Amino acid sequence: MNYVVDTNVASELMRPSAFLCAELHERALSQGKVPTIEDLMIAAICKRNDCILATRNVKDFDYLAIDVVNPFER
Repeated sequence: MNYVVDTNVASELMRPSAFLCAELHERALSQGKVPTIEDLMIAAICKRNDCILATRNVKDFDYLAIDVVNPFER
């Protein structure tokens, strides 16, 4: 199982992730959400690499169609 840890540092956003970032943005807007570009980049990188995002900020990602886990909850 792969994990990506949200360290609030944006990784380099490659072209395939950038297109996915735009798709996730549209998805969020259609649900009435306004995510930050940093959260969209993190979500796109996770989705593109089929990773689970480990973060305390689950609410910022739970509507973006990625797997999210809070490692501080049981």
